[in-house]
Amino acid sequence: MHDKNIIHRDIKGLNMFLTRKKEVKIGDFGISRFYVNDQLLETRLGTPLYLSPELVRREKYNNKVDIWAIGVLIYNLTTGSTPFSGDDLI
Repeated sequence: MHDKNIIHRDIKGLNMFLTRKKEVKIGDFGISRFYVNDQLLETRLGTPLYLSPELVRREKYNNKVDIWAIGVLIYNLTTGSTPFSGDDLI
C-alpha cells in the first residue's frame, strides 16, 4: 500500500481478512487516501483505539499512522487486550 502511496488510516482486526490460501489481506479502504511522498495530512480519521499520537494530538501526519495501527493490532492479537485504556480519547 505505502509503495503505491496509499494511507489506509483504519487498520484494525475487523479490516483484516484471511484467505483460503491463509494469506492476510487488508480490506475496507473507505477512508484511505492517496498521498504524495512528503505530503502531510490533517484529517483525523480512524478507530480511536488504533489512533497514533499524532492523530490524537490533531497534528499533521503521514503513512506512519498505519504502522502504529499495525503495532496496536499485533499487541491486541498477542495479549487479547488493548494497549491503552481510559474514559476518553485523550
